Amino acid sequence: MILSTNLSGILFIDLTASAAGENENATANTWLKSQRVTQTLSLVSEAIFNHRGVVTKKLADGLIATFPDANTTLKAVLKIEEQLSSAKETTGNDTHWRLGLHLAKLHVIAGSVAGEGLEHAVELASLAGGEQILLSATMADALKQESLPENIQLVVANEASDHSPKTWQLLMGNKDADFGAAPDSSPVPEAETTPISEPVTETETTPLSEPVTETETTPLSEPVTETDIPPLPDHEAETAPLPIIPRPEKAAVTPLPTPPDNASQTRLDGPIITLSVAGETYQLDANNPKITLGRGKNNDVRIKGTHVSREHAYFEIRDGNGIFVDVSANGSCLIDGSQESLLHQQTLVLVGEGKIGLGPTREKSPDHLIKFSLN
Repeated sequence: MILSTNLSGILFIDLTASAAGENENATANTWLKSQRVTQTLSLVSEAIFNHRGVVTKKLADGLIATFPDANTTLKAVLKIEEQLSSAKETTGNDTHWRLGLHLAKLHVIAGSVAGEGLEHAVELASLAGGEQILLSATMADALKQESLPENIQLVVANEASDHSPKTWQLLMGNKDADFGAAPDSSPVPEAETTPISEPVTETETTPLSEPVTETETTPLSEPVTETDIPPLPDHEAETAPLPIIPRPEKAAVTPLPTPPDNASQTRLDGPIITLSVAGETYQLDANNPKITLGRGKNNDVRIKGTHVSREHAYFEIRDGNGIFVDVSANGSCLIDGSQESLLHQQTLVLVGEGKIGLGPTREKSPDHLIKFSLN
C-alpha cells in the first residue's frame, strides 16, 4: 500500500578508487582501495545527513540519497565536493567520483522508497566523467528558479534526442564543461561554457573510455530500503552560549593505515574493538558491530557532561575497519599523550589504541575518558 508520493531530489554518486601505489601485493592493493572508498562514503554520508537527506541505498562503490527539494540537493552536492577536495589535499585520498541528479516523484511504501526516478539518477551518473555532475532537465529547471551561488553554472551537456532526454551539467568555480572527454591543454571552445540559454554542441557527449560495470547501471527492480544511518545531532540542549575556550587544531580525516600482512584475513573476519568507559568494558565484533554514546537515554553508553550531546558519537565496525564517528554539536577530542586533536562531525579510522573525550578539549570532556584498542 502506497502511503505517500513526494516530489524529491535524487542523488546517485559512483566511486572508483585509483591505484593504491606501486605495491606488488595484489591483496594489499585491493585492501587499500577499499579503505579509500570507505572513507569517501563516510564523508559523503555526513554531507547528506547534514542537509536533510536520507540514504536510501548503499552499494559497495556508491549510494543513492533523496532530499526534500532541489535546493537542499544542491547544497548537499556543494558540501560533498568541498569535503572530497579537502580529503584529497589532506590525506591523499584521490578516489574518483561522478554524480547524477534528478527531480521526480517517489513513492514511500512502509518506509521504503521506490520510483523510476531512482533509475534515472543512476543512468545520469553512468554517463558522467570523473568529478562531473550531470542533471536531468527537471532538476535543472527547478534549480534555475533558485538563487544560484555566483560560482555555479548550469550548461547543456546533451540536447534531447529520440533516444535520450536533455541533459545538463553543473559547473563549480572555474571548472569548464568537459562532458566525457579527456583533459586537453588546448583552449576550451566557447560552446562548452555557453550560458544556460545556449546549448553546447554534441561534441561534448563523447562516451566514457572506461566501460561502466553492470552493477552501476542495473535498474532497481524492487523498492530500496532506508539503511541504518546514524542519527542527526540533537542540538536542543546545547543552544545556551558556551564560554570561549581555546580549541585544538581540527583534525583531518585520518590517513589510511598501512595494510597488515594478513589483509585478506582482516577483511574476512573483521577487527575487534575493546572500549573501557567509567570502569565498564565493552567489546565490538562482527556480531555486535556498533555502540552509541551520549547523554540521551537511548544510547548504549550514557555519558553525562556539559558539552556532551544527546547523540554524541558512535564506534562501529564497517567494511573491515574500526571507526569512530562524531555527530555532536561541540565535538570530541582525540588524546595522544599531551597532544589533542579536535574531531567535529568527522570519521576517524581507528589504529592501535588511544583515548577519546566527548567534548572539544580534555578539560571540557567528562572526567572519565573512553579508552579504545583495536585488535
